[in-house]
Amino acid sequence: MLGLGQMGQTSDNLIRSRDCAINLASDDLVTQVDRLAITTGKDPVRITNFNGPIVMSRTNSASLRLTPMESLCVKPPRVAECPVQMEGMVHEFRSFGTNVNANTFAVHVVKLHVDEKLLVGDETRPHIDPVR
Repeated sequence: MLGLGQMGQTSDNLIRSRDCAINLASDDLVTQVDRLAITTGKDPVRITNFNGPIVMSRTNSASLRLTPMESLCVKPPRVAECPVQMEGMVHEFRSFGTNVNANTFAVHVVKLHVDEKLLVGDETRPHIDPVR
């Protein structure tokens, strides 16, 4: 389940395409990923955040030195530097909120990619070590 504001481009993209790539960043990528919070692909830009204006950028990952990587099951690319990447399909979405315009998205993960350095256990039952 994802909850996203309607002001940015991400909600529009999920409604239109019905698929997504969800990339979970490692600690060393936090600064780069935080910079995404001040960008949007929506034009014209009508959003401001707490620290200043939002900037329109059609190539978010390129400006932050993140590497787009082809997904196997969905159209949106994954981010190669992220240790966990999920490819998902939107099954349902709804608007919610009275003081905020937002959407909820029910997303089914169809493909999971995990950096092997995060895995523990044997080959028959590997799992992610959350500390790693």
